[in-house]
Amino acid sequence: MKDFIFSNTTKVYFGKDQLQHLSEETSKFGKKVLLVYGGGSIKRIGLYDRVMEELNKADMTVFELPGVEPNPHHTTVNKGAAICKKGSLSRSGSTTS
Repeated sequence: MKDFIFSNTTKVYFGKDQLQHLSEETSKFGKKVLLVYGGGSIKRIGLYDRVMEELNKADMTVFELPGVEPNPHHTTVNKGAAICKKGSLSRSGSTTS
């Protein structure tokens, strides 16, 4: 095996009204985002609208992959990859030219 460095940093916001940081954090990676969610509770509880409001505030172009099952099948992952390819989203989060 070749030598390498792996860094997996995670920033987690805890507390009330922390969703307001979403646009700030996503903007660091470009202007396009793939929003991946499951069966629909995100919409039933109103979180979807709040997330979209924050992403729109940041002038993000949003691509969606709804209906993702727990432990997604490879076919679902391939659908997400196809959306990213069609929308010119790169794996680093930034847009490609």
